[in-house]
Amino acid sequence: MAAVRLQLAEHLAADTQAVHVLIADADSA
Repeated sequence: MAAVRLQLAEHLAADTQAVHVLIADADSA
């Protein structure tokens, strides 16, 4: 179960990072 949570946390972290990158791109544009 811990492995599943870790995987989920990694996916969430990656999604959050992608959103931040999109926001940064929008800000600089």
